[in-house]
Amino acid sequence: MSQAQVDAMFEATQLGSSATGGSRAGVAIRAVVVSALLGLAVPIGCGDGGGRRPVSGRVSLDSEPLAEGFVLFEPAPGQEGGLAVGGSIRSGRFAIPGRDGPTPGSYSVRIYASSGVQASPAPGESPRSPRPMIDLIPGRYNERTELAATVTPDGPNEYRFELIGEPAPPSPEGE
Repeated sequence: MSQAQVDAMFEATQLGSSATGGSRAGVAIRAVVVSALLGLAVPIGCGDGGGRRPVSGRVSLDSEPLAEGFVLFEPAPGQEGGLAVGGSIRSGRFAIPGRDGPTPGSYSVRIYASSGVQASPAPGESPRSPRPMIDLIPGRYNERTELAATVTPDGPNEYRFELIGEPAPPSPEGE
């Protein structure tokens, strides 16, 4: 799966969340959209899907379990025969069963989570126009990921991703 496909998938989930106001229904809609997009992407990948392995793990942001999000395992650059696969993160945990899991190999890992806040409108744009949601996770963990995982044939393929958020901007003096 190319970065453009991942970006399009994430943007689609963000637009879905703005339309639903970040509600539980919105999260469910985003999960269905992401699952459908991944379902379309997997057959495009290399290989026949044989030898898939279950993967699971924990994700924290600033030492707290990530409430909700999405994890994507994408074949590392130069990795042949891997499939891009992903799953939902709930209460800091994710699990992708073997039938849907990645094949053994090296993967870049991308983690996404919406802040539930829409981006500000561009100058001259109506505040009522649809805008993407602001991502809760810094770019170094998704579009410019630094995260990696090696999926082995023998398992257990359990991972722990401890993410650090962006520091809050300094407050103006006198507040």
